[in-house]
Amino acid sequence: PVLDAWSQGEAPHLVASPHTGLPVRGAPPPLALLDTRLRAALPAGAEALVATGPPPPTLALVAGDLTVPGTLYGAGLLLVEGTLDVAGSLDFAGVVIATRGVRVGAGARLTVDGTLWVGASSPPGQGLLVDGDLLVRHRRAPLDAADALLGLPRRAIVLGLRDLG
Repeated sequence: PVLDAWSQGEAPHLVASPHTGLPVRGAPPPLALLDTRLRAALPAGAEALVATGPPPPTLALVAGDLTVPGTLYGAGLLLVEGTLDVAGSLDFAGVVIATRGVRVGAGARLTVDGTLWVGASSPPGQGLLVDGDLLVRHRRAPLDAADALLGLPRRAIVLGLRDLG
């Protein structure tokens, strides 16, 4: 819903490439459950983001908002329990989660090779504010690396059915 609202508001500025797939719908990710599991894994903090990259995949949890004023690199799973505010440049390989939204300032750049999850925003409709550049590329290898660090949620697959009645 956050991305849908943002894309509708930005429609005149968005361009779909010939390789753009159909919209994907799904339940929102279980952010509270991920937060609990991540805390139990004893993650690093914002220091997991480094000035020269690429760093090794790691688990990172930032309590509250995270502002990126310069150039930082990261890999693995980054959960920001607030707003991710990119004023400089952030290149991340894996899963980036911002529970209160993402802001990419004018002249700033956020590049995610993997996936970006944005939670509920306050006020509503302000969860994804992009005045700079945002690039999210679905890449299997960084997602697999993040999944190896902390099993990511996935849809249940029914392998069989048995009538007990």
